[in-house]
Amino acid sequence: MFPSTSRGSELQSCVQALACTFESGSTTSPGVPQQNIRPFCTNKTHRSFHEDVNSSTLQKKSYIIDDVCESLCNLPDTTGTGKNIKDRLGQMEVRLLQQLLDKADTSLEIRPGGNSQDTRTALQTLAKTYYPIFNKMLFGGLLTDYVANFVAYNIEELRKQDSNSEVVLRDTRGFYQDNTRTIHLNLKPISLSLVATPKQAYIAALIHEMLHAYFWAYACKCANWCYQDQLLQNTFGKTFHEVAWIPCMVAIARVLGRDLNWRVDLGIALSLEAEEEASGYAVPAELLAIWSLYRVNMGGVRVVC
Repeated sequence: MFPSTSRGSELQSCVQALACTFESGSTTSPGVPQQNIRPFCTNKTHRSFHEDVNSSTLQKKSYIIDDVCESLCNLPDTTGTGKNIKDRLGQMEVRLLQQLLDKADTSLEIRPGGNSQDTRTALQTLAKTYYPIFNKMLFGGLLTDYVANFVAYNIEELRKQDSNSEVVLRDTRGFYQDNTRTIHLNLKPISLSLVATPKQAYIAALIHEMLHAYFWAYACKCANWCYQDQLLQNTFGKTFHEVAWIPCMVAIARVLGRDLNWRVDLGIALSLEAEEEASGYAVPAELLAIWSLYRVNMGGVRVVC
């Protein structure tokens, strides 16, 4: 579970930066009219995520998104000095984690882009093996009842079925399907920096989709009625990589680097690029700095490592 913390959350810094930027009118991309809007607003009372976690009374899809993500933004703080996210694991889980982080490990090797049933089964087994470990370490076990299945897919097969689908057009590494509680993983994931093995690349994609599942599980879905991320037009963003999602993934990446010595690209920059392109908004420099991101050649976002 996630204990409360008295320290200000990273999301609050994001909100403050957004508020200042909205006042200056600098959030829109060229050609997009300035809008007099607040970055976060709510006109409905929601339950407290922290209180319900501590009392074991969590309800699905019932919390404003900044309340849901605050615990993840505070993840490096709540583990505390002298603590490690590995402390949440049993001995067998720690050994499996060590295998994942071993750059020379070839067990359960998956041939990237393979399309045989054996390859699909190997990827699904990999996801089933490491999902409980990262659910414990990063999400306090809160996804236990909300991810039930793992499916490996071939992007070329999907392209033949529907060449205009979002998954095909964006050539995604994976996606989460809420109605079936399923994480889908691409057999040929996009090449990422800071991963030493194909296994690590697949697990990075798994962690990415687990965060999407976390938001779908607990964040309120009445987006345009009681809560709206006005910067990206709706609670989940045009590509489901909204302003609240990015700092959560940044916090996860930081704690993985600190506690596991695993500096891994979780697709943060690629996701933000896709969201900006789809929404028409350019995330302000103040937020990029908070997230340790920067722009190159007046174009895409890159991760500062």
